[in-house]
Amino acid sequence: MPPKRFRYVGDPVQLGARLKAARLAAGVSQGDLAAGVCSASYVSHVELATRVPSLQILRVFASRLSTSEEALLGIDDAVGDSVRRFCDSVPLDQLVRRRLDAEANDPRAQLELVRGLVDSLSLALSRIEQLA
Repeated sequence: MPPKRFRYVGDPVQLGARLKAARLAAGVSQGDLAAGVCSASYVSHVELATRVPSLQILRVFASRLSTSEEALLGIDDAVGDSVRRFCDSVPLDQLVRRRLDAEANDPRAQLELVRGLVDSLSLALSRIEQLA
């Protein structure tokens, strides 16, 4: 069964490769990375792209590896700047309303949209708190 797709993960294989590279560079074992959050097996599955971690677990991994969620996700500064400029140009409530209206006949799609929005806002809040 393929891993569940999350809107914040473009390519689970690349995420797994970046996670493994960061873990090995930091000299951290899968067990140490997983401690208290998940199992070493789960970390292995993420590295093999058979599982996609939640944003909360990804944050823990990034923190323990002294990197950012963006680095693990492969989001570079140019993309981040582009997204920020776009978000500054269009009020968020209008974007959400348009997307929800477009998915009016599909409650599951609406739910996935809202979950993705919550994850994105949570990630943004975390980054802002780190800068403050």
